[in-house]
Amino acid sequence: MLLDLDEDLLAEATVALGTRTKQETVTEALRQAVKSSRERRRRALADLQEVCEGNGFHFDRQIKERHRD
Repeated sequence: MLLDLDEDLLAEATVALGTRTKQETVTEALRQAVKSSRERRRRALADLQEVCEGNGFHFDRQIKERHRD
């Protein structure tokens, strides 16, 4: 696979990640990006569940109230 990478950014990422090769750097960067994304989604779902459990959404009631007026 051939990738056109920003060499300066790759060098900086190599230092930041403590990796030795381009392949290690790209793989670790992808691993961290996926981990971060999964964690954000997990937190968003937990927040949504908390709101739902606390009866935070009342869309049906709001719609009914609008139609009464």
